[in-house]
Amino acid sequence: MYLLAATMSVVPTGASFGRASNTTSLLREMAKNKSTVVFAVSGPQAQAAAQLLKTDLLALTENHRTPDEVEILDLATANNRIVTPAPTTGKKKPPKPKDNNWVAILAGKEMTGEIPSALASRLSVIASEVQGTVSTIRANAYKSPLGDTAVLGVMYAPDGARLLRMCPLMKQTASDFKLLDLRQQFITNKALVYSNPEEKTALLKWGVLGQKGETIWNQVEWHDLAERATATPEQLDEATEVYFSVRDRDKESLPEPAKTLLASQGPSDKPSCVRVATGTTPDNRKLLAVCAPSSLILQSKIRRFPNADLLSQAPPQLDVADLRQYSSMTVLVTGSVALSPEDRRYIKTGMIKKLRDMKLDITDDSLTSALQEQVTLDQLTGASNTGAALRKKIGARYVWVVDVGDFNGSTSFGHREVCRTPEPSAFSKIMPLRPTQGRKQSDGDYRNDLQRYYDDKQSYEDEKEEYTRAYTQTAVQWERSVNCAQRATLRGQLQLVDIRPNEKNRTYAVIWQSACSGSGSSDTVFRSDAVTVQGFGNSAQSMDVPSSTSQCETGVMRLAVDDGVKDGADKLQEEAWLPDRAAPRHDDPVPPPPHPDDSVVAAVDVQAQSIVVALGDEVKAKKGGLFVIPMAYKEIKDPRTGKVIKRTVSDKITLRVTQVEGASADCVAATPADARRLGELKEGMKALWRPSKPTNEIKTTPVEPKKLPAPPRKRGRRG
Repeated sequence: MYLLAATMSVVPTGASFGRASNTTSLLREMAKNKSTVVFAVSGPQAQAAAQLLKTDLLALTENHRTPDEVEILDLATANNRIVTPAPTTGKKKPPKPKDNNWVAILAGKEMTGEIPSALASRLSVIASEVQGTVSTIRANAYKSPLGDTAVLGVMYAPDGARLLRMCPLMKQTASDFKLLDLRQQFITNKALVYSNPEEKTALLKWGVLGQKGETIWNQVEWHDLAERATATPEQLDEATEVYFSVRDRDKESLPEPAKTLLASQGPSDKPSCVRVATGTTPDNRKLLAVCAPSSLILQSKIRRFPNADLLSQAPPQLDVADLRQYSSMTVLVTGSVALSPEDRRYIKTGMIKKLRDMKLDITDDSLTSALQEQVTLDQLTGASNTGAALRKKIGARYVWVVDVGDFNGSTSFGHREVCRTPEPSAFSKIMPLRPTQGRKQSDGDYRNDLQRYYDDKQSYEDEKEEYTRAYTQTAVQWERSVNCAQRATLRGQLQLVDIRPNEKNRTYAVIWQSACSGSGSSDTVFRSDAVTVQGFGNSAQSMDVPSSTSQCETGVMRLAVDDGVKDGADKLQEEAWLPDRAAPRHDDPVPPPPHPDDSVVAAVDVQAQSIVVALGDEVKAKKGGLFVIPMAYKEIKDPRTGKVIKRTVSDKITLRVTQVEGASADCVAATPADARRLGELKEGMKALWRPSKPTNEIKTTPVEPKKLPAPPRKRGRRG
């Protein structure tokens, strides 16, 4: 007989050498081998995990054991089993301890001491991996003296819940038992986040570490500040406590741990200061507290520092600009780069919208737009009369200046070719090896082996030639394309300038400023086609690629503007104290103060969705009626004189009366939209009574049809 020799085979580019094989797992290896299975557990929590693994093992088709043959032992009993193997009946010899499947399952909270020495030695347990808050699993399969594979492993977690979470790892598959080397650690990121309900939405994903599938287990829970008083020891165990608060709003409801931590930094005399305090609890848990002057600044800190690790690196104190009292502001776009009127208008419109969204009082008129191309930042802030003239013309003292320093785009092209015809697998047939005549082999048998060799060799060469012909002459389909990549960038500064001149040097003050930048991109297919190439060894020729340019489409440039405007607005929200509610607009004056005889808002409970209105002397409120709370008025002026001739309510919140008791009425929001705005109501606001008349109470009087007079009689002529 003759042998087959391995030779170098023809391997085309991209060919796959992998061969399909049956997969296995640690649990499957334990089920199909001849060794005994022992789970050594630290207590009841670990026993629950062992019972789960036992159930999964017995359910496998490869399993040949009865439930009694899969043992769950405590650590001391398992240690004695290693020292003195269990006796067996009959002629069967007792198994040696090294032939067994041994898995130690340990829960840190129920371990009272070290692992017994014999068990620790058998499993090569390292003391540092079976303590603390890090969960660890280490297991592998090896060739046992009985001729099959056995499994050794250690599972450790602080509690039973995390042990159960690691159990599925014992079922992870591999193509060979030698690859079943499981070594993995899991960090538990447990955090309790406390804040006012107003920041709950911003904190929904705060504190989460890592990505899905990584070795970090996130247990982040949000709670109201008031719920800290009822937190249980189980909730606080291992947890990082993080507190977010607004200084004046949450002064009374701030829990004691946060108050103590903030007080440890010392007093802060500046009401516009943002404070971040870090510390530890008596049981060595991390503690963080953030206190900001407004909810907007607090939410910007939440976005800037999205987890406890980053928040602990934030500056302990940061003074922000107090912009709450600034009003009648306008926006100008300047810059050292040439901007088209369309670009100026787009930048200005975007910035005005962002500033108004942040409840700033921004004016915009045709005169301001006309001055855009005439005013530069140097003229506005330097010792000139430009600011005074601007203030005189538009009637504004404060100007938001978008100073653009760089605004450009670029377009580049590249080619790409993709083969769409599946490439055949490598030629894998083995070339036969010429036989040699053995010492005891007859000449006839050798000639038969030699003839069989020649036949196999010819068959091998024919198949190889056919494969090579198909590989080099097949019509291969290719897709070709030219891709277009457009990029745009915007860099500049956003400044708030006081254009009232300084008395000493006649210059103008910059109240707040910050650099901002943005980028835009677009990737498209410029052109494409399909071609046919002979053979898999050849590739398609690339298409002609246009030259790159220093310009790009308007849409991409405006993506950069949008991103830059957003960046400037985000920094403003983080570094400035903005109004808590909408500033008055020129067409929406502030409502006048109520008269002593008017009904007014007496109490507001946003969480309970309840409002109490103190009734005026002449108001006869009834259940089901409505109160209208004017939030802003619109003035209608006589175009001839400019005098106000009428004031109408332009913004309101409507309440429905649920109960009347003496001089007060209990109310709720009339619509869901009104319910969302209850936080804007303040004590003392004027309430206008509007009786509600149900349509089914309107009475109608039937109208009887009128009787028409009889038509006049026609007189005809006699014939």
